[in-house]
Amino acid sequence: MKLKEPKYKILEAELKKNIISGKWKVGQLIPTETELCKSTGTSRVTVRRALSNLEGEGLIDRSPGRGTIVTDFKEAERQWYARGLVSQYIYTQDFNSELLSVESVIPSPAEYVFRGFDDPESITRFRILRKIGKTPYILNTTYISSEYADDVLSRFHHEENAFIFQILEEITGKMVHKVEDVMDIQPVVGEAAELLEVAEGTPVFYLTRILTDEDDHLVQVTRMRQRPDVQKLSVTFEKKVRSKK
Repeated sequence: MKLKEPKYKILEAELKKNIISGKWKVGQLIPTETELCKSTGTSRVTVRRALSNLEGEGLIDRSPGRGTIVTDFKEAERQWYARGLVSQYIYTQDFNSELLSVESVIPSPAEYVFRGFDDPESITRFRILRKIGKTPYILNTTYISSEYADDVLSRFHHEENAFIFQILEEITGKMVHKVEDVMDIQPVVGEAAELLEVAEGTPVFYLTRILTDEDDHLVQVTRMRQRPDVQKLSVTFEKKVRSKK
């Protein structure tokens, strides 16, 4: 048995049709809540919920004392935002990690991203090969403040699949607040190709990930080369919900 749609959804569809069809023009005041209640035979609660949904879609703008007007929704339709990025793995075996090297480095002055560390000349680099079963899928190079390197190394050996940022959170007591990803596609060559077990010149995901804490201090910088045949990335886009002024 088909369930009957809620009254507010039916009303919402009717009002939306008036907007999309052009019956109500951009910038035009639409009927008041009281007028809509009378003309549609619905309650004020139903009308308000329908209008709230339309406002959330960017079709109308409600303002106390001014009324409700039709927005330039065609412009709003072009405003899509990434809701999230999801990693999907082709294989389902257990993950495991191999620590390749740990060393102190002094980044080039051109590497502006490292200036966010308290001491940009005291940085330790961890190189990690992550695998699914026996298949390598990410060559991970992570940079952190040398102040925490020994503690991170000690804990990493006891919990090999831990992420370094999680260990840093435990050490410092500060949570990662923001993650910024910059991704492109690059051919992999030399040792990196050998470690990932792919042919020279194979295109892979190249991801730079910048993590900062709630005080906007740099926690770590990670650069990852990821095999696209093992890991797929999917991004969901949606229209931004308009916030009330």
